[in-house]
Amino acid sequence: MAGLDATADVGARKPDLWTRANSERVGRAIVRIIKARTARGVSALGQPFEPYAPETAAEKGSTKVTLRATGRMLDGLTIKATATGAVIQSKAPYAGAVDAVRPWLALTEAELKELDKMVSEELDREEARIGQRAVRGGSAL
Repeated sequence: MAGLDATADVGARKPDLWTRANSERVGRAIVRIIKARTARGVSALGQPFEPYAPETAAEKGSTKVTLRATGRMLDGLTIKATATGAVIQSKAPYAGAVDAVRPWLALTEAELKELDKMVSEELDREEARIGQRAVRGGSAL
């Protein structure tokens, strides 16, 4: 199964704050990012996908590559979340072969920056939640 270890060791930043639920939320965001970019015909390298061969383009009636021939590859994306990160995989057995020709199961540099921002926001929310709980309990952190 082709996969992306997208948020590995995110929890290492602040293991006392990061949970499996945080990893699950970030994992879902990664899946949305990958699907949206791929639908635009853009690879994980930030460039348009390698075009179809002329015969394939004629058969499909389009030259735009979106990796949506059956939908199994993108709709089969799964998230395996842990307390320290998440792995995104496709159930489609051919996802790795497609990724080797037309990279899609990864994040662009801009997407990695967006992911880093999401992780920071998740950590900030957890810090605020724990701080509020501590204040309600009568103690400060």
